[in-house]
Amino acid sequence: MTTTTTAEEQHYDVILCGTGLIQSIVASALARAGRKVLQCDAADYYGQFDAVWTFPYLQQLQEKKVNSAATTILDTDDTPSSCLVHLTRQTDETCLTFHSMHTKTSFPMHIGTNVVTPYGIGCIEQLSPQQPHLSIALTNWTLANGRHARLFVASPAQIQSQAQVDAQTILQHHSRSLALDITPSLVYAAGTAVDALIQSGVADYLEWKALEGLLYLNPQTQQLDKVPCNKNDIFSSPSLGPMDKRRLMKFLQLAMDYGIAQQVQEEEAVTSLNERHLNQGRSLARPQNKSVQSSELKALEQCMEMSFASYLEEHQKLSPALISLVRFALALEKDQETSVREGMRQLCQHMGSLGRFGTTAFLVPLYGSGELAQAFCRSAAVYGATYMLRQAPLAVQTQEMNGRVKGVWLAPMEEGASPQLISCSHVVVPASALKSSVKSESKVLRRISVLRGRLITEGQQRHAIIIPPSTLGSSSPIYGLLLDETVNVVPRVPNGCTLVHLTTTVVRDVDVCLLEMALEMILADTKNDVEEIFHTCFSYDLYESEGSDPSIEGLHQVRCAAPGLEVDAAIEQAKEIFSRICPNDEFLVISKQLETEIKDRLGDHADEDDDEKRVLESAIGILAETESKGHE
Repeated sequence: MTTTTTAEEQHYDVILCGTGLIQSIVASALARAGRKVLQCDAADYYGQFDAVWTFPYLQQLQEKKVNSAATTILDTDDTPSSCLVHLTRQTDETCLTFHSMHTKTSFPMHIGTNVVTPYGIGCIEQLSPQQPHLSIALTNWTLANGRHARLFVASPAQIQSQAQVDAQTILQHHSRSLALDITPSLVYAAGTAVDALIQSGVADYLEWKALEGLLYLNPQTQQLDKVPCNKNDIFSSPSLGPMDKRRLMKFLQLAMDYGIAQQVQEEEAVTSLNERHLNQGRSLARPQNKSVQSSELKALEQCMEMSFASYLEEHQKLSPALISLVRFALALEKDQETSVREGMRQLCQHMGSLGRFGTTAFLVPLYGSGELAQAFCRSAAVYGATYMLRQAPLAVQTQEMNGRVKGVWLAPMEEGASPQLISCSHVVVPASALKSSVKSESKVLRRISVLRGRLITEGQQRHAIIIPPSTLGSSSPIYGLLLDETVNVVPRVPNGCTLVHLTTTVVRDVDVCLLEMALEMILADTKNDVEEIFHTCFSYDLYESEGSDPSIEGLHQVRCAAPGLEVDAAIEQAKEIFSRICPNDEFLVISKQLETEIKDRLGDHADEDDDEKRVLESAIGILAETESKGHE
């Protein structure tokens, strides 16, 4: 006889509230370590704030047709209130504040406007209220005299502008091809995130493209400049003078030497490094056989705790323009008070990733950054994790005697049913879900824009843009991403489509015009026929957090950090949470028991490098057999 055990009848080692990227990474690591894992989410999709929206879903939000489940009141007479840690519902409706959402429907026509007629594409030559008709030059028709054929139309209502046709094609006919990230991000080509993805095998669930370019809004010229990714970029840059180029190159060589020194931790090894070692995966390599200046490294070590900006000015003698470039475009500094130690770490991370899979240091996931969270959820499920969507965690219950976590109360699936207590030993929750959490003064401000046309016509349109602080009056950098159909986030249409993400952190009052001005500056830098046809602007709060609550053993908080360009920080935080729960286990590795069974099944083929598919199929088969035996 087969018996079925429901989730509420089981005891889980860890329950993770929310399916955000950090929780999903932790779930995958815990499941691999043999822990019994349950991951629940109030939404009906994976990813939480790291998910991908579809355009129809956004339209539902705009029309207020998204069904928001009624708030469930937790009433437990037999549980003291002191033993309950109440949680807030984490959904779009409760956590995001939408400031604007607009779809452009009016496309006025004037002389020079490209239009679509029954006879082909043309351009308006004459348009006057006094004239009974308008004259259109059909650009795809050429007469024997070399001139374009002309079409006379009695009323503009009989034709459509090219802009209107493009907008209808993108937003109506191909709306499901739009993948809109709530939190867009990139992955360093070499670093913590890539290592974790490869080591865990989660990379097999994902596809990537290299970021084509990194652009920087020059505060002096108010124009977009290319961020130097190799020596040729530095010495051919029209915005840098000869002295700035030499000083920048000298400092970047020092930074590379420092990065190598941190890796080997031996000064003798650094002094013998040559181009063969330094040029491995780096676009900014030291000239061959040029010795490393140990005295410069020692001087740098003595400045580790001072301000990074002050060090660049006082010790490296960089100009204000160069300091801004290094801090915000190369070191990707988010905090105005970054130390030399942190600034050099971030700079070395960036430089160490250059030249691995293209000219820049970043990789772009296909179908949106939300695929990352889904991939880790998929990986956790393969290793036996349980998932429950549309079930909001209501509260964490603790034991009355020792204050340790006892379980999590989940909202019922059916209306009128009672909440269920799921027993567990550890709970992972985002800081924003705890009603006791204190809101930070900072908020994350986001703008998603869909443009008809292409901002960048040379090469593929995968670019990141960095606007330094104070350029538009902001206190934090503004990060932008320009994406096109090559990463499958917009439809493939004849005249092109561009998806623009803009993100920044604001303090106290939200100035929604900030990102609008940033978009206008980006559009002003292009001469192409580009126009915004849809946008949405929203914000969400950041919360103060200190990690796990010392008063509740087994409760672990996910910190809410200000987003940047890359996701490596999410991997680091997930590893930190995992280490607190499983201090003696390895992070994101295949379980030894499963690895042994796979090798036994593969036999002589176990050492073949090109049979990853067979290894994965064997793993899934073993887990399926284990699960079926558990139900017998």
